[in-house]
Amino acid sequence: MAGFMPVFAGYPQFRDMLEHFSKASCPGCRAGGGVYPACSAKDCYREMRVEYCFQCREYPCERNRYDEVHLLRWKQINDRMKEVGVERYYEEQKSIPRY
Repeated sequence: MAGFMPVFAGYPQFRDMLEHFSKASCPGCRAGGGVYPACSAKDCYREMRVEYCFQCREYPCERNRYDEVHLLRWKQINDRMKEVGVERYYEEQKSIPRY
């Protein structure tokens, strides 16, 4: 197929990546998650005694070493929860696929 449509040359790697993401699971920061090495939330929330980053007196901070895309998403999520509350944020998000 790659001979006919060169875009398919990378398909095996793409398939491997999809397979990896389909098996990935994170129980969440407060449940000892932390599958993403640049995330400090799994330890930070206990130290700062908050449930979510936006509740911290230091929010937004520099503890997480997220890349630009994850940093923006982290901030958008926390800003929205701060604005509407955790319960409403959950209701807004529960039917939206994560990936």
